[in-house]
Amino acid sequence: MKRLFPALIAPLLLLGAGCFSLPDDQASQPQPAIEPVIGLFGAVEAYDSATRIITLLSPDGGADEVFVVPGTTVPEEVAGRLVTVSGERDLTTRRVTATGLQVNDAPNLVVTSPLPGSIVTSPLVVFGFGRTFEATFAYRIRDASGEIVLENHAMTAAASMGMYGPLRVDIILPAMTEKNFILEVFEYSAKDGSVQN
Repeated sequence: MKRLFPALIAPLLLLGAGCFSLPDDQASQPQPAIEPVIGLFGAVEAYDSATRIITLLSPDGGADEVFVVPGTTVPEEVAGRLVTVSGERDLTTRRVTATGLQVNDAPNLVVTSPLPGSIVTSPLVVFGFGRTFEATFAYRIRDASGEIVLENHAMTAAASMGMYGPLRVDIILPAMTEKNFILEVFEYSAKDGSVQN
């Protein structure tokens, strides 16, 4: 029986190896190394005009290297601004080649997630961008009746004053009788304490 066991196993292994091979027509075709990029939104951390390379921060704080092709206009003061990029991404290097770049005129606080009407759980993870005084902002939760049930403050990861930086806040939601609530992200004016942005 011990001599028969290897003779039985060898054909099974060969048969099993065939299960993992690609058909000849698929194996000979190169896999795509490029994917289209449409609506890549982020904050420009830096721009090198000599190499035409933008370092683009995403709402979660990650960074993309974006090469802007010649002929695509890049504003002089693009660092610290929010932009939307279209083009293609090289999947081997993760580098984006931008054939389109649009500077966004946005409010000083932009929430990218969650979107209005989203179904969320606790902790509520909020992503976005902020350009605020001393990189600080406030947030609060209002219940379905409009009553403030939680208020706190946080900071963006802006590199310097006047620049947008990513923001992330993890909010432990308080117990509420209704499932619906409102998230407000804003800043208090340094001048008079009023709510703004």
